[in-house]
Amino acid sequence: MKRSTVVRRSLSLLLLAAILTLAGCSSFTTLVRSGMEGVPAWVYEPQVSNSQLAFVGQGVDAGVFNARLLAFEDILSQLSSYIGEDVSERYYRELSTTEAIASLRLRITQEHVKTDGGRNIVHLLAAGDANLLAQARTEAYNAMLDRQERISAILAQADAAYRHNRDFEAISLYADAAVIASEGNVERKDYRFDVLVGKIESFVSALKISVSKVDGTVPTATVTVRRTSRLLPPKVMGASILASFDARNGMGEAYVDRVKFNTASNGSFQFRPTNPGMAGNGEILFTVDVEDAIARLEHAAGSDSVSALKALVEESGERFAYRRVSPVASAGTLVDIMEFTLQGALRDSSIASDRLVVEYGYDGLSLTQVFSQEQEEEDFFSELKRDYPGYRFLIYGRAGVSDVLSMGGGHTALVNGSVALFDLTDGSVVKDTGDIRIVTWNVDTEAAVDEAFRRFGLIASSLLDDKLY
Repeated sequence: MKRSTVVRRSLSLLLLAAILTLAGCSSFTTLVRSGMEGVPAWVYEPQVSNSQLAFVGQGVDAGVFNARLLAFEDILSQLSSYIGEDVSERYYRELSTTEAIASLRLRITQEHVKTDGGRNIVHLLAAGDANLLAQARTEAYNAMLDRQERISAILAQADAAYRHNRDFEAISLYADAAVIASEGNVERKDYRFDVLVGKIESFVSALKISVSKVDGTVPTATVTVRRTSRLLPPKVMGASILASFDARNGMGEAYVDRVKFNTASNGSFQFRPTNPGMAGNGEILFTVDVEDAIARLEHAAGSDSVSALKALVEESGERFAYRRVSPVASAGTLVDIMEFTLQGALRDSSIASDRLVVEYGYDGLSLTQVFSQEQEEEDFFSELKRDYPGYRFLIYGRAGVSDVLSMGGGHTALVNGSVALFDLTDGSVVKDTGDIRIVTWNVDTEAAVDEAFRRFGLIASSLLDDKLY
């Protein structure tokens, strides 16, 4: 045999021996694959002790730093799948900053960075304690079973409530179950968060609000809630409904008031507004009130989880138009609020009266201002009865400047007084505002005083509101 042939065979045997030695740690296929792709063999066959479990994470990004973060996320995703619940949020900060998770005795043992076409490919090998990971897996499984048991008990109550036409109780209970489902993994598909929320959506979409026996001059109405999913729609007991309408507060600022009502055992309630600041004309909007359930679901899973439910609530709206009629204003009402200076002299102004008339004008009420110089009440009433025989009511008040102080580079004006609604037929007081005290500030003294009288008229109008209708 030639010497060259012997040498070639010897080299082949040595190479085969080296390959077989390496194959003791990783398979031949893995070695070939890793060699071709330029990554270590542990990327495909991580070698750890029998007391450990391995997780290999990969991250790809233009920057090495971001690629490493993505590799950490990949490891946590695998860890979540193994344990049976999402632990990414729980462990991300610890793993990405310390490269370890102390409670699982897990740490990053290997790292490899490869650059390919302007991208950085990072592989990380994490090894964790097998017993601790198994324990975490068992605890997660037991927690999942506990969640399912709690959900099952709640849904049994919810289904019983629904059978007895207490739909809103069922909705609230389904929301409770969904919040529990959001806490972690569940095996039963019908117990998943999205499925339970979908059930709530089906409950809400089946509700129908109807309005009858409307009297738009008060306004009043009978509101009924039914479930439309049956041939004979049952009336819903204990339904929570929001009534929304325009109103003005004591400072004359417009806002939307929302008042909650609940249906009785007959599935209905009588709507009658109790807000004296309600706008004189407009619309009453009735919508399904599941705000509490929405708030709990949104807190558990974010705003996207309840967007469809919110849309269904808006679609549930039913409304009616109204135009309030004031028996006081229609019977003829006079207005005179006398204004006095700090020295007690009658001012030649009607700022308070003007503001009060404007405020009621927003509601379509027409009041007649009078400008009497008569300060004696008995003579004043006699004058009005003589000069305005067709009027039944009078809004009469007295307001005066009680102090003016220099303060903060300007002036503070204090105005106090009271206003009352009188029935001119017998001189009786229908409503008295009681003492009204106003404090304003302005760099100009006269401006501060005028503003105080303006606010006086504004507050007086809000305090008399409930007696004008």
